[in-house]
Amino acid sequence: MISSIVRQLILSTAFLERVEPFLDPRFLIEPHYIKICRYCFRYYKDHNEAPGAKNIWNYYDKESDQLSNDEREQIKEILEYLKLDQPRDCDLEDAVNLTEEWCEKQKQEQIEAIENDDDIRDISLEDYLAAHEAINTLKRKGFTAYELSKMNLPEIEWIIEGLIKEGLTIFAGKPKVGKSYFMLNACIDLASGSDVFGAIPTEPKEVLYLSLEGRDRLLKEEQAKILEGREAPQKLHIQFEWPKHVPDKRPRYSRKFGYYQQEDDDKAIEALEKWMTIHPDTRLIIIDTLIAFKGSRGISYDKDHEYISEFQKFAGKHHIAVVLIHHCRKSTTKDTFEGIMGSTGLQGAADTMVTLTKTGNEQDRLFTYGGRGISEGELTFKYDGYQYTLTEEPYVIEEKMSKERQKIIDYLEFYDKEEGKPITRKKLVEEMTKQGLGKGVDVLFEKMVAKGDIEKVEYGLYARKGFTHEKELEEVFLKMRARSLARSRERRKK
Repeated sequence: MISSIVRQLILSTAFLERVEPFLDPRFLIEPHYIKICRYCFRYYKDHNEAPGAKNIWNYYDKESDQLSNDEREQIKEILEYLKLDQPRDCDLEDAVNLTEEWCEKQKQEQIEAIENDDDIRDISLEDYLAAHEAINTLKRKGFTAYELSKMNLPEIEWIIEGLIKEGLTIFAGKPKVGKSYFMLNACIDLASGSDVFGAIPTEPKEVLYLSLEGRDRLLKEEQAKILEGREAPQKLHIQFEWPKHVPDKRPRYSRKFGYYQQEDDDKAIEALEKWMTIHPDTRLIIIDTLIAFKGSRGISYDKDHEYISEFQKFAGKHHIAVVLIHHCRKSTTKDTFEGIMGSTGLQGAADTMVTLTKTGNEQDRLFTYGGRGISEGELTFKYDGYQYTLTEEPYVIEEKMSKERQKIIDYLEFYDKEEGKPITRKKLVEEMTKQGLGKGVDVLFEKMVAKGDIEKVEYGLYARKGFTHEKELEEVFLKMRARSLARSRERRKK
């Protein structure tokens, strides 16, 4: 009945005109049918006729920019099912009468549902229908735990292996510790495709550096000292001005103009979206610094979390890394990350937290990191005032990683003997942390999978080398044995 009503709404002006006074789109229950019905009513109001097959196909194929691609495809499947291009004979009076009876029946059913439920008896039909539609909309945006377990979700990638991951990173340090130089070193190497900090291999990637506290002449000199005669990369884009993103929209006061709102307030994300449209290959965006980008508007958990969340969503949407360079307090704290200026709302919304601090040696800098999906760890860099390099030689790192790899291999073999199944990433991280492998153990898992030392059975599940192949052989053997037993039973019967 519903599909028949929707087909008539699309094709028949006379039907649309007759049913418009009593047909509530929400009676159609299915969200996509509701959307099509509302479109037909809007089109009739604007053009005094039904949209017809051509117009509705054109709208959902090209013009509807408020729907996701999935929603648009689902509605197009409905339109295909309705077979709008095939004419059907239909008596107008009968169609209208049947629709009116059907609507009345739907209305009565909703009223009875309200009258029979003590919890919603006092709710009006209008409110009930609105709530019903809202819940249906929310359900379409969610999924069950079972559906989530079957989803093939992409892994979060490292933009710079072991240092900067997809998502939002807050990179903090005390004034003059060398934060901007650190990120400028990383950006130049990443955009050039050189080994980052002389140790981390990478491919050339598009980078946007917002140097909001820098000057072009000074940055040119600093860049030249980092490059040491190398050609500057084309893939590194440097901007000295960008629209600010103000955390709240309270008007500012000026003695000259009174209360006013700056024109560029709250247009930063919009500008970043436009940048991604023109430069879709951008993989890393640096904002130097957060204070210059945001301004000082007080500190509160709610405001900080809400403000930072917008950048976190932006990074997740485009599968890139956004790094906000920020400051640490001058006073020392027990927890490294507690020293970051602002409320804990900043840490709550960010995916990764990083601090850069001085050590006992004037030339050493300690890079401390931690966040969602990665273990906490530390790396030491040499800093000569312009350039950063990892202090550990490659063979030292490799030797250390070899011992760590062997611990992981040994544990996976032990776990397979005990449990006979793959282990979750979380449990493996916990076990390796107990054995002292706290530094970048997640990165090591992926490297070992790529090298073939261990297996990644599926998302978040690891096993020893050869696990999958042996399981497949086991299944083949069991099937052959089952067939053999079946044949034996057949012979005995004969």
